Amino acid sequence: MTADSSDADRRIVKAPVGCDCHSRRTPRFVVPSLLLLLKGKPGYGYELMQRLGELGLFDGPADPAAVYRTLRKLESNKLVRSVWDTKNTGPARRCYRITAAGQRSLKAWKAVIAERKMKLEQLLKMFDGK
Repeated sequence: MTADSSDADRRIVKAPVGCDCHSRRTPRFVVPSLLLLLKGKPGYGYELMQRLGELGLFDGPADPAAVYRTLRKLESNKLVRSVWDTKNTGPARRCYRITAAGQRSLKAWKAVIAERKMKLEQLLKMFDGK
């Protein structure tokens, strides 16, 4: 932090229960990406994998096992909920929706990402000798 950083820059954002946004291991930001996609509209696992690819944050296509594992974890932490959709032809599919707790988690993620962005920008300035 610089001497002129505001107190707001130094504060630690408390994460909601079930949110792992403060974990030092945030590979590829799958959790906040899924929550953000579900904030926009509910979705099915396969559809969410496609939409993850459209975000441009990932190298190559999303790993199906990782996406479904993450969705199960989000659901067990009550950040998303799912219902079986049996109305369409073909096999039943789970439709995922973000919960109120998921919305709070997404806000915490936004703060964490903003903080990391600031730190990365400071690091980039160092490369330029500023």
